[in-house]
Amino acid sequence: MKIKLNLKDRFVIGELLPKTGNKLTMIIVYDVIKKLDITQQDIIEFDIKVDGNGYKWNPQKDTEKEFDLTEAELKVILDGIAELDKNNGINLDMITTIKKLLSYEVH
Repeated sequence: MKIKLNLKDRFVIGELLPKTGNKLTMIIVYDVIKKLDITQQDIIEFDIKVDGNGYKWNPQKDTEKEFDLTEAELKVILDGIAELDKNNGINLDMITTIKKLLSYEVH
């Protein structure tokens, strides 16, 4: 499944993924991280810098890129959102990414 994500989405998805789980779930989490992880190329392309406890980048260069996620990978992300929601763990910075991800359907 093709999904368009900007740099902020990729950072946020890392926070949405479960931190623990069974072996199969964590294999899927690992695969998602490998696909969406920030690369050296991204650091150069987006001019990413460390800013206190977070990161900043050039927003004018932050265009969406297309990523190919499996249904299992998307389901793990959506399950992570549901778990955070249940535990009141969603913050305002996550909302745009969450809304984007919830627009995709998993069968």
